[in-house]
Amino acid sequence: FPSMKYFLFAVITILLGCENHTDFPEGGFPYPENIDKNDTNLYYYQIKNIEPARDAFHNSYAYLMYRPFNEANLSVKPQAKETFRFTYGGAFGDVIIITVTEDLISVKSGSPRILYNEDTSRLSVTENFHLRFLNKNFPVNANRRRSQKRNYLDSMTKLYPKLRDPAYYHYLYGRTINKTGEMFSYKISKQKITREQYISLRRTINSSGFWTLPPKIECDYPPTDGYGFVLEANTKTKYQVVQASACGDDTTAFTKACQRIVDFAKMDKEINLMWSGELETVEDQ
Repeated sequence: FPSMKYFLFAVITILLGCENHTDFPEGGFPYPENIDKNDTNLYYYQIKNIEPARDAFHNSYAYLMYRPFNEANLSVKPQAKETFRFTYGGAFGDVIIITVTEDLISVKSGSPRILYNEDTSRLSVTENFHLRFLNKNFPVNANRRRSQKRNYLDSMTKLYPKLRDPAYYHYLYGRTINKTGEMFSYKISKQKITREQYISLRRTINSSGFWTLPPKIECDYPPTDGYGFVLEANTKTKYQVVQASACGDDTTAFTKACQRIVDFAKMDKEINLMWSGELETVEDQ
C-alpha cells in the first residue's frame, strides 16, 4: 500500500513540524500589528508599557548595544527561523550575544561602548541640573517616597513642571549621547547544531518557566559589578523577553536554561551564571 506509506510519512512530517515550531507553553506576547516608525528602535517593544518606567527608559536605548552587532529587533516580527537570543553584558561595556536557531549557534562579542560617550556640554546649566535630578529621581511621580523626599520632589516639579514629562528626560539624555568617531568591530564565531540538540535545548527553555516569567528578575543582593543577562525568544507566533541580574548562588530553572545555552555555545569559560555568592570574611582567610 504505497499510498498509505506516503500518508504516514506526511503525518509524521507534520507532527515533527508542529513539535519544532509551535510547541510552546502559554505566555509571551504577540507581535504588534502596526508599529510606529519611532518605535522600531524599541528592542523589547512588548514590555514598554508594563515594566517600571525607569526600566522602560533605559531599555529604550538598548538599540545602542544591539545595532553595532547588526542584531535584528526580535520583538517586532517573526524571523525566518525560530530564534533564541542570549545577551550578556555589564558595567564595563563588554557584551556577548549568543543566538540559537534550529541549525546554528552564533557568538558575537565586543564592546560597543567605545562608539559613544557622555557629553553634557550641549546642555545649559539648568538642563544639566535637571538631568542630574532625573537620573536620580525618575520617575518623579513614583509612589512610596518618604514624606521629606516627597515634599522636595513636589516643590521641584511645581517649579519645573516638565520634570514630570518622560519626553523631557529623553530630550536631555539624548543630547548627551555623543558619537566618538571610533571604529567598532566585533568577534563572531559560528557552529552547527543538530535538530535533536536544538529541540533538547528548546525543551529546557520551555520547561524553565521562561514563557511566564516577569520582564525582569532582580537579585536580593545585586553584585557590585553590575553584570546581567537577557533571554529573548522569537517564534512564528509570539515573542518573549526576560532580563535578569547575574546573582550568586542562583540555581533556578531559568538560570540553568540560560547556562545551558552558554555551554552549548562553548562559552562556559567566559560566562558562569551560577557562581557562588558567598562573601569571604576575615575569619575565612
